[in-house]
Order: sequence, then C-alpha cells, then structure tokens
Amino acid sequence: MTFVEQVDVLTAPHARLTPGLRELLTRIGLALAGRAGARLAAAVGVTVGRDTLIRLVRGLPDPAATAVTVLGADPGLDLRHRPVPPPLPRPTVLLLVTCQAA
Repeated sequence: MTFVEQVDVLTAPHARLTPGLRELLTRIGLALAGRAGARLAAAVGVTVGRDTLIRLVRGLPDPAATAVTVLGADPGLDLRHRPVPPPLPRPTVLLLVTCQAA
C-alpha cells in the first residue's frame, strides 16, 4: 500500500513494520527472544520469525554506561590464593585377606 503523505506516527518511509508493531515485536524479543517470542507473537496474531525478533533486539542501542557506586566482593573469595577445601573424612576400610596355603 502506498501513502501519498507519510504520517510519522503510523508509517515510516521504506519500512516493513509500523512503529507500533516494531515496538511490540521488540518488547517480545527482549522478553523471550527466538522461538518462544515467535510463538507468543503468533498467539497475539502476528506472524514473525525468530531471526526477526533477534535482529530487532540486536538493533537496539546499547544502554548508557553509568558510574559504579558500590563495588564489592565476597570476603571469603580470594582469587589469587584459593582456600583449600577441608579434606573429606576417610572411610574406615576393613580389609580382609584370605590366604590360601599353597
């Protein structure tokens, strides 16, 4: 369908998806991605492939980096000197040797 005058809210030049449909599919792609997202979109009534959903998600801009306010680690974790786990208790083994007279 060709429109004489483009309506920014409803259409975009050379676009295969309306902005509303693109936003819907992008949200589905962010939530479920791949096959599960395609199944949900089909349940809503939109036929879309899993690759299209992944492509829409990959096309999103990266989130802005923010300053790290708190950085912490597990105090029991030392990456250079790993603590040796305590040895397992040795089971008591009773060894019976049967000697046959030769």
